[in-house]
Amino acid sequence: MDEQTLIARWQSGDRVAGSRILERYYPRIRRFFQNKAASASDELTQQVFLGCARNLHTLRSTTPSSFRAFLFRIAHHRLIDHYRSRSRSPIDFSLISAVALDPSPSRLVARREEEQLLLDALRQIPVEYQIVLELFYWESMTAAEISEIVGIPLGTAKTRLRRGKQLLAEQIEALNTQPAVRERTITNLQVWADNIKQHIQKK
Repeated sequence: MDEQTLIARWQSGDRVAGSRILERYYPRIRRFFQNKAASASDELTQQVFLGCARNLHTLRSTTPSSFRAFLFRIAHHRLIDHYRSRSRSPIDFSLISAVALDPSPSRLVARREEEQLLLDALRQIPVEYQIVLELFYWESMTAAEISEIVGIPLGTAKTRLRRGKQLLAEQIEALNTQPAVRERTITNLQVWADNIKQHIQKK
């Protein structure tokens, strides 16, 4: 059954359709949390789908793209709330990294040195940049889609993507002393991101 039909049937109360949608999206939402809040990734993933079920009636369009945006908006809110609930002071997500907020090792497993370097570098850049880059590389989202999910103007989303790529390259340079590895990683970011994504989806 196509995804749009499943979403519409879930909205109408079909729990079997809801279970099928959950099976399709669960790995993607879990991946969203695993490199940012590893210690709570399973719990946060469950919270997203509970929130989705409770608020499904507010979804006006049942297209796959609108549902994906709806689901990742919930995930983004849950992540930010999770970080804030663990901090005693206000958090500036433009300055602080995921590794500073949640030191637990990422649950994403790399098979190549370049993949591990990419994962480590993403966790070292400020969270607001890590979020947009992972949505861009792993979910193949456009700047317009990212702006909707994160709740920022389109121009800000484009700027954040550009700046995020710069910060990521700087972290890759800082984390690895082997010029050849650094060069391969920086010049083939999409390739290594795709490899990580495919590896996760096979689990």
